[in-house]
Amino acid sequence: MSITFSIENGREYVDANCPELIEVEPAEDGYPEFREYPYEANFANGNAYSLFAILAVEADYCGSIEPQALIGALQSTPAEWGSRAGSDTRGEGGARLIDCGTSTEMVARRMRALLEIAVEARRRGELVTWG
Repeated sequence: MSITFSIENGREYVDANCPELIEVEPAEDGYPEFREYPYEANFANGNAYSLFAILAVEADYCGSIEPQALIGALQSTPAEWGSRAGSDTRGEGGARLIDCGTSTEMVARRMRALLEIAVEARRRGELVTWG
């Protein structure tokens, strides 16, 4: 499972105004064409929730935020707050649970991606959404 952050109406905007920004992988071997849009960032659920926690944003599987509020939260939060050590545990039934953790560099990179989305959303007068 994952959570994708993007700009409200982002795909429609790109399709109408700057389709050259869409990266397309042609269909092959029975798979459909893959289209990657700019100003989108996909996070594993655990990483998204960790980011919500350090940014003090109410967490949910879907939602929206004013871009300026997100920009302020991103600019005032050190990436070190989001790093966490990994773990390797076994449940009572023997299931192995592995959490690779997150490095400060990874958190900083993901925060920069969200900042880029928020700045563009502010320019367009749209919300930053996730789901």
